[in-house]
Amino acid sequence: MAEQTYPDGYASLTQEVGRVLKPGGVFVSWDPNPFNPVILYRYLATPRSPNQFIFWPHKVLPLFKSSGLSASTKFFYARLPWTRNRFLGTCIGIVAHLHHKETHG
Repeated sequence: MAEQTYPDGYASLTQEVGRVLKPGGVFVSWDPNPFNPVILYRYLATPRSPNQFIFWPHKVLPLFKSSGLSASTKFFYARLPWTRNRFLGTCIGIVAHLHHKETHG
């Protein structure tokens, strides 16, 4: 089985986020948590779009870093706030900050 790669658009997205955020700006998004057994089962057992892929933090976080952003992930389930861990949370959120911008002149 070939290793999954992220679409080129994801790198473009992180570059655009880094470009448009003001210093101190924050980017927030969320995706289904691939570490939750139900989410993973649904991903593997049901038909999906060819544009759909699993959000693996160890592959996505470097894209944000290469775009000048510091990013972190959080696991959560909105209905049960105490389920903030890798296996019980149904969502994985990413929070990215832009601390400074390089100026070109």
